[in-house]
Amino acid sequence: MLQNDGIFPKMGNLNWHKKVGKVHLLGLDSLIEGKGSGVLAPDTLQYLNDTLNKIKSEPVLLALHHPPFKSGIKFLDEIGLKNIDMFVKIISKFTGEMRIVCGHIHTMMMIGINKHMVVSAPSSCSSFAYDTRSNAPVGFMDVEGGCLLHRWNDGFKTVRIGPTCGSGPFPF
Repeated sequence: MLQNDGIFPKMGNLNWHKKVGKVHLLGLDSLIEGKGSGVLAPDTLQYLNDTLNKIKSEPVLLALHHPPFKSGIKFLDEIGLKNIDMFVKIISKFTGEMRIVCGHIHTMMMIGINKHMVVSAPSSCSSFAYDTRSNAPVGFMDVEGGCLLHRWNDGFKTVRIGPTCGSGPFPF
């Protein structure tokens, strides 16, 4: 059973905030229930704005499922985050260090939004081909991409950890 620790709302969108050490962890609910697509509801956008204002300029690791950027993969972008511009407007005012992490596209991509780095995570169970053709096949592949480890040490460091380890290390 998952412990609540008082950070998760009992009703409504699953938006939450918890400070761990020097870093503020912030999660936003982007799922449109019953669909694969995403949107940040007005109350979620207000929660983001209010929380970032309270945090001031302390470091933030912000997580949401749907990436706040277009991946170039047509069928995933069609079910992607609908109101990216509103999200960007709010985070652009934040002056502290922020790493934004997301999923949905099952592959690692990085993009800067103003001075904030956004990283989409690979999947530990499946992947989508990075096929930007308008007629690209829709579906997933049984390919493990690993996971990402995010660490704070007077700055964010993100490391991809692969699903398997080869032989080695070998001397140079």
